[in-house]
Amino acid sequence: MPEIISSVNLEMPSSATGPEDQRISYTDLLIVGAGPAGLTLAAWASRFGLKARIIDDKATQVYHGRADGLHPRTVEILDSFGIATSITDKAQPIREICSWNPSEKDESRIERSQRIRDPEQDLSRYPQMSLKQGCIEGAFLDLLQREGVLQVERNVVTKSISYDDIHEKERSEHAIKLNISHSDETQLSNGARPIHEQIRTKYLVGADGAHSWVRGKCGFEIDKNRSQKHFGVFDIVPLTNFPDVRLSCVIHSAHHGSVMTLPREGRLVRCYVQLAETGDGDESFDTKKISFEDILDKAQKIFSPFQLQSAACEWWSVYTVDHQITKTTSLHNRVFLVGDAVHAHTPTMGAGMNVSIQDSFNLGWKLGMVIKGLAKPDLLDTYQSERHEVATTLLDLDRQMSQFFVDGPCEDSVNYDEFRKKFTPFLSGIGVTYGPSIIRAKDDHAEQTNGDSEPDTKGQRCKFRSKQNLARNVRTGQRLSSHSVVNQADASPRHVHEFMNATGSWSIMLFAGDLRDATQRKRIDKLAAHFSSKKSIVGRYCRPKVSEAVVEIITIHSAPRVEIELLDLPEVLHPCHEKLGYDYWKVFTSESSDGKSDVEDSYQRYGVDPGHGCMIVCRPDQHVSLICEIEDVDMVDDCFDQILTENSR
Repeated sequence: MPEIISSVNLEMPSSATGPEDQRISYTDLLIVGAGPAGLTLAAWASRFGLKARIIDDKATQVYHGRADGLHPRTVEILDSFGIATSITDKAQPIREICSWNPSEKDESRIERSQRIRDPEQDLSRYPQMSLKQGCIEGAFLDLLQREGVLQVERNVVTKSISYDDIHEKERSEHAIKLNISHSDETQLSNGARPIHEQIRTKYLVGADGAHSWVRGKCGFEIDKNRSQKHFGVFDIVPLTNFPDVRLSCVIHSAHHGSVMTLPREGRLVRCYVQLAETGDGDESFDTKKISFEDILDKAQKIFSPFQLQSAACEWWSVYTVDHQITKTTSLHNRVFLVGDAVHAHTPTMGAGMNVSIQDSFNLGWKLGMVIKGLAKPDLLDTYQSERHEVATTLLDLDRQMSQFFVDGPCEDSVNYDEFRKKFTPFLSGIGVTYGPSIIRAKDDHAEQTNGDSEPDTKGQRCKFRSKQNLARNVRTGQRLSSHSVVNQADASPRHVHEFMNATGSWSIMLFAGDLRDATQRKRIDKLAAHFSSKKSIVGRYCRPKVSEAVVEIITIHSAPRVEIELLDLPEVLHPCHEKLGYDYWKVFTSESSDGKSDVEDSYQRYGVDPGHGCMIVCRPDQHVSLICEIEDVDMVDDCFDQILTENSR
């Protein structure tokens, strides 16, 4: 009988068997790959307390090089896990972008043609910033260490996989079998044999990059471009008289190609240097023969007449990229792909790590809810419908950006601000809008303006309509923007996203209006009476512990704070835990103690009438699911009923 192990504390089936030298273990979720995408999934698994494992074939995390650009939405995601500060304290903010082109007087020399205030900083409380991938991985690893639910298992080699008839298997079955071997370097150097193990899991996620083993072994089909683009990349401490070295720059020369620069933490600067473009399978450009000196030499020619030397090179590489995308992101909703395993593209937009983290942020809470028995398995369909569309848009925009990079000086490079405008909403991550589905109501705005009803997302049926007129500046399907509010209990200013952390909870954002008004107060009391009932969504789906609620009500009212007493409000708006007392972080207001209003501006920013109010239902990933009237409590109940299970009660 083989040794049976369970690092995830599952009860072992008595019939488990295997080769004599192979261990067998069971888990609910197995993540292959411990880069940013895999670690984001692991963070969700930790938050849900899942029986999960994350494995990687490398001996250590990334310390130098690789991805280095962070766009606003990604930093918001890091903030939701409580790790943004460790990133922003080290990162270099990007506030200005410069475009450089050949001089009209002497095309052998470049000159600045435009300065652009980076528009991304207007879309979020976080600007675009740059920091090496190793710091982002380190922040996630520290989080996993603190929470102690799972840790990255390294030096793990994936051998084979089987998943017979997973579309017919019950989701409670560990139907996916992954054979691995693992051993640390000390054991291997001492001549010890690697440990062979078969991991049996309910769900498998391939977060293992552009050359994904999971993707290949599970037969995911790929749409692939025929051309390949080659870029030289380096991180150096520059010795230069180039005046914009601490700004993000796009530099086009007349005859030597293009360079994109990005200022980094400390004195570092990242340069992406255009090398060549070849056809698929064309071996005329041998990347193995390219040295750092070759890349630097080409960059020096592009920078002319300015000097560029390297005081120190921290990292360099040659990227060969072809545009590719998988035709699907999942196999029977049991095997999933995230990040570069789904989409491969050039580094010219600085989007790769960002979209990868955002993929996992979308998938992680859905897997968590289904595995914990809180949500119906149909929820997992929305990962394909939401994120594959994002991947398609990513590749379309990247083709345009990389072609702009390759084309050299042109009208777009001279008028770079106009060219970049069409990329900003997507690139920032703020403009990503998910289509109608079981977790996203149809937007009535299109029907009101042009008579056209917003179509259902393919494969998804949506029964509900958002009342866009109640929150004119909020878009159903987008992440809810974060604005300043004031805590009712302690008068502290807070940002809305601060109480929408990555806990797995849905948020009913109750814009309660002016609670001094008797008519408005009756509306709120009626809503509270409904949600206090055991028949309501809150009564049925909130778990016993306040910190583990599946659905939370967050109240933002527009009355002066000093004229409202927290304990005079219905208890369902500030729940009382039998051991911990009242929850003082659920009610916020438009007026601070000195009468100055931050929330009044927030009501205006959200486009909500401060005298009327509304409800905005937000998913665990902060995206807006539904906008409705305060009276639409039955609609809210029905929305959750089609998602959540009896086990949530």
